Amino acid sequence: MPRDYSWEAAADSCKSAGGGWSTDLKFWWHLSYPEEVLRRARIKNNKRGKQISINVLEFVCVIINMAAVIFVCNADGIDLSECPVLLIWYHNQPAYCWVNYKCKYSLIGRWLVCLFVGMLMGTKIVVQAEWISTHLNCIANDISHFQKESVDGNFDYAQLTQTYPVLCDC
Repeated sequence: MPRDYSWEAAADSCKSAGGGWSTDLKFWWHLSYPEEVLRRARIKNNKRGKQISINVLEFVCVIINMAAVIFVCNADGIDLSECPVLLIWYHNQPAYCWVNYKCKYSLIGRWLVCLFVGMLMGTKIVVQAEWISTHLNCIANDISHFQKESVDGNFDYAQLTQTYPVLCDC
């Protein structure tokens, strides 16, 4: 049942990294995947069960976003007694379907759902999922596709905050 939400958060993944943000809760994050994930990540189907679907990576980003929301709420002492609603945006229609019901068809999907449900059981935050177009999901998309651009091989996150000043307060 859709309700008015208290906060928004978005997440996205590509085959090499994931990222997410919430300007309402003032956070954003970027995670480069380890070599094992890079070797096994595939956009196509995974009928043999040896590859990692992009939809799995999208769901991992949703879980990380939820963990970030819980952390921020605890660290900032945000009152959760009214059971606030977190609106999580998914940019990919297959991922949206996968997160909502298709995840039960794969072993890794069932494991991730158990982790996600466990997180939800430990908080009073209500989650509502909605699809967002690629055009409107530019921030999460750019965070997940962020590349190493500094001389020392580290990420230069200043470029993101210059492109999206709304992230400066996060």
